[in-house]
Amino acid sequence: MLFRSGSATILVDVNDPYDVSIADAGTVAEGNNAIFTVTVTPAVVTGDTVTVDWTTVNGTALAGSDFTADNNTLTFVATESSKNITVVTIDDNDVEIPEVFTVDLSNATTLAVAGIGTGTGSATILVDANDAYDISVADAGTVAEGNNAIFTVTVTPAVEIGRAHV
Repeated sequence: MLFRSGSATILVDVNDPYDVSIADAGTVAEGNNAIFTVTVTPAVVTGDTVTVDWTTVNGTALAGSDFTADNNTLTFVATESSKNITVVTIDDNDVEIPEVFTVDLSNATTLAVAGIGTGTGSATILVDANDAYDISVADAGTVAEGNNAIFTVTVTPAVEIGRAHV
């Protein structure tokens, strides 16, 4: 029986398409960064470059009040397969429910034919601990038997129109 050892190198044809995808940033406390990971599969081969544009998109979270709007282009060169996009969320004192925004990918280009897999990643901004209502109840004072006691309940800050909070 004859055994031989050796090695082989498999070259990736630059005509093989890449897949470009973005992962959700998950849940982020307001004031912290939402970090999205963009992945190119397979890793970019020597002599090739992959570029992809990205932009933040309003959802229930709004640019300027909940996160900082941004857009740019990511460039992947030989052996690179992932890069991060960092979006700054804004810490405010507004009482609000968790809100969502997205990052969209577009215009993926390369020397080879590229397809975009998952084109959108989302992030959910959680309400910060300082975003709370203060509820107080004023003393009704002395009330004669048989009369109604009237208590004044105050909510601070005022509840936004269209938002129900229990």
